[in-house]
Amino acid sequence: MRVRILYAVLALCLLVGMVGCGGKKATGPACRPNCTYKDMVVGFLQTGSEGGWRAANSASFRETAEQLGITLKFYDSQNDLARQVAGFHQFNQDPEVNVIILAALETTGWEEVLKEAQEAGKLVVLEDRRIDASPDLYATYIGSDFAEEGRKAADEMCRLLEGMEKKNVWELVGNVGSSAAKDRGQGFRERMGQCGIEVTKSQTGNWSITEGKQVT
Repeated sequence: MRVRILYAVLALCLLVGMVGCGGKKATGPACRPNCTYKDMVVGFLQTGSEGGWRAANSASFRETAEQLGITLKFYDSQNDLARQVAGFHQFNQDPEVNVIILAALETTGWEEVLKEAQEAGKLVVLEDRRIDASPDLYATYIGSDFAEEGRKAADEMCRLLEGMEKKNVWELVGNVGSSAAKDRGQGFRERMGQCGIEVTKSQTGNWSITEGKQVT
């Protein structure tokens, strides 16, 4: 599924090519209706390399870009929000980039760079993580339904704790500011009351095995 993400992004860019690859002021290289994958210059703002899933996600982008002949500019945010915002500014100012893919570390703080991207004629696509911003500032979101994942986790937890008098749960989350953590937590809490689960403690491990093991 994740290997297919870049295909969807590029197909979207081709569809909106008549407006210069998404922006109102196409100052960068325009993606016109007759353009090909080789005309695409994609700036990918990855969160970091915090685990096997993220490594596979990065690899899928690189592999697909190579297969299609796309120029992929990869930016490792190293799980640092300030660094990721700086990378966004960098892609906005890069005259070669016409598509920016954002896997946002946190849900807030994106209005300024999104408006800057729109003015620069860049098409912005959200990948894996949602953000709190006007939908007018980005083209689309491609990713999972994290709230539903949380509901399914609660259903399974109810099954595992069936028959137990006390159903107290300690919750270990990723980055508390990310949409993945927020939505999963929301979905879990929507369902946990059905069987009497109570979250008695919640701490973050920041998607890190090392930090997760240190939680007490």
